[in-house]
Amino acid sequence: TFRENKKYLDSHTRLNDTKDINAADAKVGDMICRIVAIKDYNYKHTDGNERRISSPACVTVTKLPWVQIWGGDLRVGNGIGAASGNGDAQIVTLKTTKDGNMYGSWAEYGMMAPQNGGKILSATGGVLSGRRGYGGDYDRSKDSLAFANTTTPAGRWAPPSNVKVPSFGRGAAAGTSIDVGSFAGHNVRTVNGDATIHGTLPGSSTLVVEAGGTVTIDGDLKYGATTVDDATKLSQLVIKAKNIVVRHNVKEVNAWLIAQPTGGSGGVISTCDEIRHVGAYFNGLTAETCKEKLTINGTIMARQLQLRRTFGAEKDNLAEAAEVLNQRADVFMWGSRYNKNNDLPITTATTTEAAPRF
Repeated sequence: TFRENKKYLDSHTRLNDTKDINAADAKVGDMICRIVAIKDYNYKHTDGNERRISSPACVTVTKLPWVQIWGGDLRVGNGIGAASGNGDAQIVTLKTTKDGNMYGSWAEYGMMAPQNGGKILSATGGVLSGRRGYGGDYDRSKDSLAFANTTTPAGRWAPPSNVKVPSFGRGAAAGTSIDVGSFAGHNVRTVNGDATIHGTLPGSSTLVVEAGGTVTIDGDLKYGATTVDDATKLSQLVIKAKNIVVRHNVKEVNAWLIAQPTGGSGGVISTCDEIRHVGAYFNGLTAETCKEKLTINGTIMARQLQLRRTFGAEKDNLAEAAEVLNQRADVFMWGSRYNKNNDLPITTATTTEAAPRF
């Protein structure tokens, strides 16, 4: 409706509405339009009820799903195995605001782009943690206490080096459809080409699957219930392949995901298989595709991680992430058994509730 007593544009026109429009209050697919209505559009005009109306200017509301990195650090452009690092790599997170609070993607601990001088562009330096968003001002001076500091003479982050890819040796041949529930105990299996994988790994079991082609996770991957009183009883699943793809219906993956490039190609992990188009990996996605939330509990290593889930980041669940990538403490405890000093126990010297957050 036309509102009287608003700010004048000039002596003959008035602003129709001065209210800000926040797309966070709308639903995906809604259309927001504005028009200009002019009353008294010339000095001879005498009809007080007549308006000159502009054509509407409209935008369609879309969304940008979030990702949350729990437990471990986020490193980009670092190089994997023989693949060199990327000096142009950056970490960039975006945000939206509602009711004075900010929402977006964040990492719980360190975020590093070591080959690019530690260049990090974060929505708020990681203070987006929590379900209600962050309502304060980010103090960038805190960067001096974190990995973003690469310039001070002492206390800065170390020079970059390539990430080492774990090797578990070559195991017995496995079929192209793998149900992890069939592998109790400690097993290493090898597939020459492509494979699918799903199921629940029996408690206190370890399974390493190495594939020369693409491994498709076509069902949830879980760990069976067990009582753990030392690290040798921890369950762990490791998937190492040229590429790894997660089906759109999968909601939970408990596994290491290692996509190792070979011959200048591969090294891709994709979190959804729906609507694959040529070009950018997000082409063809809508709010109705890849719409299940995905949680991955385990270490992730890849040349390219394609985050394709579209869950959350809407009016009623603005703080919900589409993907949660969680490197839990059991990864380190289990992995310590494979160090060259595998008799070296992990001990806790002190505990301090002061975890840095970007």
